[in-house]
Amino acid sequence: MEELRMVSPSDTALQTLIPPRDRLAFVRIERMLERGRPLVLTDGQSCLLVLGEPKTPAWIWTANDISEEMLHSLFDSLATLRSTGQLSGIIAKGTVARLAELAWSSIPAERQRMSVYRMDRLRVCTAEGEFVPGSEVVSVRAGELLDRLSFADGNPMTAAQRREAGEAFGKDAFAAGWRAPDGTVASIARRADVGSGYSVIHSVVTDAPYRNRGYAKALLSVLCERILQENRIPMLYADRDYAPSNAAYRGVGFEERAHLCAIRWKDS
Repeated sequence: MEELRMVSPSDTALQTLIPPRDRLAFVRIERMLERGRPLVLTDGQSCLLVLGEPKTPAWIWTANDISEEMLHSLFDSLATLRSTGQLSGIIAKGTVARLAELAWSSIPAERQRMSVYRMDRLRVCTAEGEFVPGSEVVSVRAGELLDRLSFADGNPMTAAQRREAGEAFGKDAFAAGWRAPDGTVASIARRADVGSGYSVIHSVVTDAPYRNRGYAKALLSVLCERILQENRIPMLYADRDYAPSNAAYRGVGFEERAHLCAIRWKDS
């Protein structure tokens, strides 16, 4: 493998590194670059670091048939970038994720294990209450629920961020909620279409007093039914160590397809 080379998001090398037929990969990469995420891409012959926000973990995008020799070369490059402060962490999947956990097992780091779920067949779930579009979720309430989600990830929002997030949720055409029988919007979620064939479910959160009543599953059931009717495939990413949400996703028909590992070095 060539030595890892740093490029800008506009570099033409990006257009040749990922096979043109993999349109889904291109769309995902474009979305990551729009959000300022650094990326490490390799096709097993070349290896590029796409510049992004320096304190954001880089996504590792590798060819499925990358050899052991090439993996060693990739990890040597990553170790150099880490030692020079050019990477704060990584997010990788499959073999690279497993090796990353081993390679940096003794180094102080925040680690999160995630699962990639995909749905082939929906298991319809219902619950008391009703489905409501995001526009009917009061922005203050949406902000509160999104703050619950951010707090669970270790990054609680400020009052201004809650307000901004809640207002954005109400304007999102793909946002939705589940209203409990007492009139409270207890659960919210939204989707983001990726390429021509996939829709990623995200921002799934249910307020603590309303959990274990099937509201999230009922909400996901409606969202996924609509996605499937559009001949798209529902996907989502979940924390592998949080059993309740994983059980809910499997309950509506999601199946685990891949493992991700996110590592943020504490000395970065």
